[in-house]
Amino acid sequence: MTVATAVCALLSIPTISTAQSETQPGYRASLYDTAWPADLANLNRSNSVVNAGFPRGTLSKDVVIETVEMPYPAFAYTKDDDEIFVLGGTPLALDKFVSQMDGMPQGETKADPHLTKYIPSSGEVIRLDLNLGKTVPYIGGALVHANGYIYVVSQAHLYKIDTDSMTIAKSADLPTVPAPNEETTSYNGLATSSNGNLLTKFFALGGGEGASDSIFLQIDPDTLEVVSSVNYPGASPRLAVDQDAQGNEHLYHLNPSITYRFLIEEDSLTLDENWITRFDPYNTGNDINDEPTSPVIHNGRVHYTTNTIFSSPGAMKIFWQETDTTYTKDAPPLTGPYLFDESAKNGWSFFHLSIDEVTGIVIGNDQGNGLLVALKIDGDGNVTELWKKNLQVSVRPAIVSDRKMVYATDFVNGNNDLVVLDLETGEELIRKSTPATRKSVSTIVVTSSNEVFFGSNEPGQPTGLFHRFYVSPSD
Repeated sequence: MTVATAVCALLSIPTISTAQSETQPGYRASLYDTAWPADLANLNRSNSVVNAGFPRGTLSKDVVIETVEMPYPAFAYTKDDDEIFVLGGTPLALDKFVSQMDGMPQGETKADPHLTKYIPSSGEVIRLDLNLGKTVPYIGGALVHANGYIYVVSQAHLYKIDTDSMTIAKSADLPTVPAPNEETTSYNGLATSSNGNLLTKFFALGGGEGASDSIFLQIDPDTLEVVSSVNYPGASPRLAVDQDAQGNEHLYHLNPSITYRFLIEEDSLTLDENWITRFDPYNTGNDINDEPTSPVIHNGRVHYTTNTIFSSPGAMKIFWQETDTTYTKDAPPLTGPYLFDESAKNGWSFFHLSIDEVTGIVIGNDQGNGLLVALKIDGDGNVTELWKKNLQVSVRPAIVSDRKMVYATDFVNGNNDLVVLDLETGEELIRKSTPATRKSVSTIVVTSSNEVFFGSNEPGQPTGLFHRFYVSPSD
C-alpha cells in the first residue's frame, strides 16, 4: 500500500486511480494494483499478467498442493500478499456445464452465494454470505477497487465489502427484468471506469418478458446509487472496457447477432452508432450463433468466438474487429474463420479467449471437444496456428507473459490436473494432480508470491475444493 493510499484509508477518503497498474499489463483503470483484481485480471479481459506464478524452470516434483474445503468456488481475486478472495456458492447453470464436460450427473449441490477470504499462510477461511439478493443464483462478478473495497454483484444486489473485517459496508438492490419475470434477472460481471464508477449489466436467464433488453449501469462506488443507465439488447457475455489513443473510454458488449459499444463519460453511457456490426458465423442468414463469448481487447482489436451454448452443432469460429474502424449494421455481416477446424463439431466454451499482452498470442479453448490452441493473427488478418493440444481443459487458461507460461487444467484418470504449458510451443512444463473428481467452471489465479490457485466446483459432492500450489522451499 502506498503512503497516499494509507492516508486516504485512515481518513476514509476513496482513492481513485486513473493510471495503469505500475506492476501489471492490461487496462486497469480504478482497479487495485495487484496481479488479479478482476475476474480476468484486467478490464480488457486478456487474462494476462507478468511476474507471477511459478518461476520458469520449476519442476512438477517441486510443486506442493494444499486443498481446503469451500462451497462451490468459482472466480478468484487477489488483493495484498497472503489474501485470496473467492466468489462462489452459485451452482445454478454452472453444474450443467460441468456435467456436459465430464459426462457425470449434475448432482444435488446446494450452496448459497458467498465471498470467501482465504489466507494461504495459515489456511484460514472466512466466509461472508451474500444473502440479500432475490433473483436466480447465477454466478455474478466481483472486483477489488482502487479504494480498497471489494465490490460484488450477485442476484441483482450490489455489495461493498470491507476486506479486513469481511463485513458488508454498504449494499443496494439493482434493477430487474420487468414483472412477472423478475427472478430471471442475472447480473454477470463487474467492471470499473477511469472515473472510479462501477459498470455492470443484466440479462434474463432463460428468456421471458423483457429478455430482449439488458440494462447497462454506471454506479457510484461510494453511495451505490445509479449514475446513468441505458437499455439495449444484451446477452450472457460479460463486459470489457478499454481506452483508445485519444482517451475515449468504451464499454464493449455483444449479443447473438451484433457487437457494439458505449462511450463512457462521467454521468452517461452513450451508444456509439458508428461501431455496430452484425456477424453470421454459419452463413445461415439470420445472424444467430448460440451466444458468443465475451469480448477480449488487445492492441486495438476486439476478439470473441462462438459458442457458449453446448447444444450448438457447429465448430467454433473466431472474430476480431478494429476499435478505430467504423462498423455499421447495414454492412455485410462478419463470418470469421474456424478457431480449430471445421471437423471440431459441437464445439463450445463457457470461457472466452485469453491473449498474451506482450506477443498477442491468442489462446482458444473448446471445452466441448477438449482442445486448446495457440494462434497469431497478423495485421492483415492472417491466422497462424502455433500449436494445438488435446487437453480436457475446463477452467479458463491464464497467461504469464514474461515467463512465457500458460496455466490450464486437464481431466485425466478421474482427477482434474493443473497443467502448465510453454506459451510459444505448447510443451508441457508442469503437471500436478488435485483431489478434485470433476471438471470445474472456474478461474486460475497466479500471484506475485509465485503461487497458483483455482477452485473445483465438485457438483454433487458434499463440498467444493480450493487448491493452492506453490514451490517447496529448498533445503
